[in-house]
Amino acid sequence: MRKVFVLSRYHGLKIKEIARQLELSQKTVEKYLSRVLKGLKECLIYKELLSFLLIFSFFMDFFSK
Repeated sequence: MRKVFVLSRYHGLKIKEIARQLELSQKTVEKYLSRVLKGLKECLIYKELLSFLLIFSFFMDFFSK
């Protein structure tokens, strides 16, 4: 999946080109890209939530003194 993502996003290849280069079906390439993007989205949401909680706890601590 990593190779598919790199070829798509960093090298700008189309799904058809990636499938041909890696000897995969186009559906497999689409599925891999979908999974990677979903995982990245979930990771970013989790990191944003952690950042918010850290900032919120800092302000709560700061204003409670």
